[in-house]
Amino acid sequence: MYSDLNTKETSLNTMSGQYKAKYNVDITKQGLDLRFTEDSVKFVKAVLQTLIHETMTQETIQPFKFFKSLKIKDSTAFQLPESMCEDYPGSGGAGSKAAIRVQFEYDYLTGNICDLSLHAFNNQDSVNATDTLSDVKSGDLVVRDLGYISLENLSEIEKNGAFYVNRPNFNTIVYELKNDEYIELDFLKIRRQMLKNNQQQIEKEVYLGKERQVKSRLIIEMMPDSEVEKRIAKARKEAIKKGRQLSDLYKTRASLNLFITNIPCKILSIENIREIYRLRWQVELVFKVWKSVVEIDEVKKMKQARFETFLYAKLIWITMNWSILQEIGKQLWTKDRILVSIYKGFKTIKDRIIMQWSAFQQGEEAVTNFIESIYKMSPKNHRVEQKKNKISTKDILEQLLKSV
Repeated sequence: MYSDLNTKETSLNTMSGQYKAKYNVDITKQGLDLRFTEDSVKFVKAVLQTLIHETMTQETIQPFKFFKSLKIKDSTAFQLPESMCEDYPGSGGAGSKAAIRVQFEYDYLTGNICDLSLHAFNNQDSVNATDTLSDVKSGDLVVRDLGYISLENLSEIEKNGAFYVNRPNFNTIVYELKNDEYIELDFLKIRRQMLKNNQQQIEKEVYLGKERQVKSRLIIEMMPDSEVEKRIAKARKEAIKKGRQLSDLYKTRASLNLFITNIPCKILSIENIREIYRLRWQVELVFKVWKSVVEIDEVKKMKQARFETFLYAKLIWITMNWSILQEIGKQLWTKDRILVSIYKGFKTIKDRIIMQWSAFQQGEEAVTNFIESIYKMSPKNHRVEQKKNKISTKDILEQLLKSV
């Protein structure tokens, strides 16, 4: 776990030398290779699962009294050497024949990791959402992106007594009930009315899908022209690749931010719904840490057991330090309303990885001193910076604090 994090540049021969220098252990590269087996994979996987379970806490960063948890989920993927294509088939095409998808879900209120698992790339998010529906409990608030959303899953989430905040898929038909008749929403007409009335946002009670099986709140928000242009330009580029043209309906819906939720308006207002969905982008920062700091996507050709052992070991290191930084973040937020950047915190700990390893060798007191050193430098060195003309996570939490 404390060997070089970049496995792409580290050979077995280099590792053999490192173990002699660090641990005074004599082992050949052939001996190392023999130790990477299915049993080594099972061992580090079991350690990861135990660590995730034992680092769970019930203390929340923010008392959302109506929700037991705020679960944010997404996945990240990267290519692997083609020799691993049997267990980790890729998407085909110009890319590698092998690729892996890592599913990650955490509770924003406690910082607890709910899911951290490896899958083949072609195990899509929609499949994972269905497979893990039993993990959604009464009182949970689930926030996910479009890849996880289906009407069937939304229905099950509500049946479980849980809540969701999502965007509707573009191809989802949306109806409004008027005079006992279901009328399909005309988004072009709605946009014109909002422009005419100078309305930035409205909400409607709607029914989703051809069978109108999901009743939901629909929040409709006007987007700035500059953002609309970016969204349509990106969609047009993708359409050209596939030999298609963008329809007027698509362009209209692309000019609006649409959110769906089953949270009653007496619990959360339109503004709160939007702010909660924005928290989903925090998971993108997590993936940035994984790839740019821990370099989990840097993989060279090696036997699969070695790759999986190293990847699980990296995830153990990530989970351990995630727990440390989450606890530091909760304390600084509660005490001083300071938000800690996970990216900056991980970068600092990586720069001090030898110091951390040494602390674990010395014992509990040294580990405590190491964590305290990270805590003391966090208000100055790890503070989340306010970007010009952009709402910060702190602004979102402050807004929710006033109203929830």
